[in-house]
Amino acid sequence: MSQAVADRRRCTRKRVQLRADYDSKSMELTGSVTCISRSGLFMSSDFLDELGSMVALDLQLPNETEPVHLAGRVVRVETGLSIAGMGIQFTDLSWRCRLSITRFVEEGHSRPLS
Repeated sequence: MSQAVADRRRCTRKRVQLRADYDSKSMELTGSVTCISRSGLFMSSDFLDELGSMVALDLQLPNETEPVHLAGRVVRVETGLSIAGMGIQFTDLSWRCRLSITRFVEEGHSRPLS
C-alpha cells in the first residue's frame, strides 16, 4: 500500500453536503463537497480538471462565519455514472484553515465513513 493511501485511510472522513467555489488554471466552478477529511476532500462535479492541477477552493463550513480558503491538488478524478468528481489533497494550508477543518471533521454532525 502506498504512503498516500495509508495516510488517507488514517484520516477520519466525513460525509457532507457543502458548497465550494473551485478555481484552477483551466476552470472556475461551484460544486458540492460530499466527503472531507483533514487531508483533503471529494468534490462532486460534472466538469472535471486534470490530475495534478493546482486549485484554490473557498469552502463554507457550517461552524465558520467566513468561507475557508484552501489550496490543493487534484489527486483523483472519478467519471462513473453514479458519481463524477475530483479528489483534492490539501496543500500549504494555514494554521487557521487546518484548525477549522479539523474541528469540523471531528464534530458529530455527520457519521464518519469507514
